[in-house]
Amino acid sequence: MSGKVVLREIIDSDTDNIVKWRNSPDVKKNLYSQELLTKKQHLKWMQNNVMTGQCIQFIIEIHFNDSVQPIGTIFIKNIDRKNSKGEYGIFIGESDARGKGYSTKATFKILKYAFEVLMLNRVYLTVFSDNLAAIKSYEKSGFIKEGILKEDFYRFDGFVDVVYMGITRKIWERLN
Repeated sequence: MSGKVVLREIIDSDTDNIVKWRNSPDVKKNLYSQELLTKKQHLKWMQNNVMTGQCIQFIIEIHFNDSVQPIGTIFIKNIDRKNSKGEYGIFIGESDARGKGYSTKATFKILKYAFEVLMLNRVYLTVFSDNLAAIKSYEKSGFIKEGILKEDFYRFDGFVDVVYMGITRKIWERLN
């Protein structure tokens, strides 16, 4: 599978995909919320966060010659205008799209949006320390490990370390 990575704004009709992806075991194991997501909860998230501008969320699509395949979502949430920062998040919901570099390409696009459109100074994230593929992708995109919170989160399989990562506008500009 190869094609062009495109980000498009999320809309209510994406709810079925978001719920399916978010509830899949491969995605859910890397999220803080381990509960199943319902359509109602997602639509409330859209109303309270996306529609208010507190979160900028996109659907990641792969455009082929004659088709378009949505594969996941990417966002900047907890946008803090006073301190010019926001929290990054992503998940690739379609299992056959993982490991192909799409998340790194999508991350590049949303960081460009964060720094050039939202005019943020900093984008940060947290990731479980055992999510090595994600950490590698974030590092390729310019994120730097800033700290490790030891045994910070209790997951279904016990306590897990959380890695704190970030990128600033200066770092982004130097890399691009």
